[in-house]
Order: sequence, then C-alpha cells, then structure tokens
Amino acid sequence: MVQNAMSKFLIRILCLHALFLLVLGIGTIGAADGDVGGSSTRYPIDIQSKIGDKEVKLTLTGVAMRKKAIFKVYTIGSYVEQGVEVHSAAELVAKDCAKQMNLVMKRDVDGQVMAEAFLEGVRLNYPEPKFVDQCKALLDFMKNKNLKSGDRVWLTHVSGVGFECVMPGGKTLIKDVAFAQAIWDIYLGKNNIGDEIKNALTSRLK
Repeated sequence: MVQNAMSKFLIRILCLHALFLLVLGIGTIGAADGDVGGSSTRYPIDIQSKIGDKEVKLTLTGVAMRKKAIFKVYTIGSYVEQGVEVHSAAELVAKDCAKQMNLVMKRDVDGQVMAEAFLEGVRLNYPEPKFVDQCKALLDFMKNKNLKSGDRVWLTHVSGVGFECVMPGGKTLIKDVAFAQAIWDIYLGKNNIGDEIKNALTSRLK
C-alpha cells in the first residue's frame, strides 16, 4: 500500500512538472529535445508557429550558445519547416521556406548593442551599400528595446515575403527575402560569427 501511494505521488509530481513547462511555453521536454550545453535552456524538437498567414510545423536543426569573450549572451534554436529537404548550412540559408531562430537571452543586453551586433553580422558577407535600407530599418526597430536575461527573440524567414523579428515590446517585418537569407548567413554563411555555432545549428541535419 505504501509503495502504491508513493507511485501515485511520483506520477503527480511528474504531471505537475510537465504542466509547469507547458505554462512556460517551452513544451514538454523529452530526452531527445535540444539541450544547450552549459545552459538550462532546452528547445523542443518540433514546434508549431504562425508564420505569415498560416500555422506551420517546424523541426529543430540544432542548438548553440552565443558567447562574447567568456560571457554567455544567448542560446539559439534553429528550426526549418517540416518536410523541406535540407542537408547543409548552405541549403538551410538558401531555402525560401518557413524558418525560425529562437534566441533566449542569458544576460541583459542594450537594444542598440544588439542591433549593431546584427548589422556587423550582416556585413560579414554583404559589404555596404548592400541592404542599407533594410539594416537601417532593423536598427531603428531594435535600438530602443533593451533585453533582459530570459527574454526571447524570434527571427523568422517568411517564405516569399522576407524577415520578421519579434522582441519584447514589438515586432517588425522587412519585406525582402534576400535580407532574411542575409540574417541566416550571420550564423550559417561562409563568413559567420563562429564555425562552432554554425556546426551546432546544423548538427541535426542529415
């Protein structure tokens, strides 16, 4: 009888834990989910997001940690539309399909600093004057939105439309598919912010 009561108690605890994770909006975490080393952040393998005007199912391609010097800045989970064949970083950048990157902040970052980091990333592969107007639009959107540890940023490639960025406090849509690909090139392009991140974000591709 005592063993039976203990089993029921453990089941109740596990159910409450699963409910807690769902309330946080990160889904129920299983052993196969994306666990970012050196962080408590985990990314579900499969998610569903509203991209453009439709609900899209996406699959995790990999996870990584973005660091500056020795400091953890944010974790990244990279997703691509289910059913789209992608076998490499170059293909993931080039595919004009639903894609998302979910950043979870690990420290407070000034909006201006975050914006400038993205623009520097774009310039690794696209020197001025390429994307001047698009970069200005992104800077204007991000510069006054300071980020706190735990905040989430969603970067979305909207198929046939362009790049959407959602941050605490608002969102913006830049209607240029090539610019969306330029954002993905920051992490996955020939010139990127780190091959370790690039390899990690494509580690689940086959």
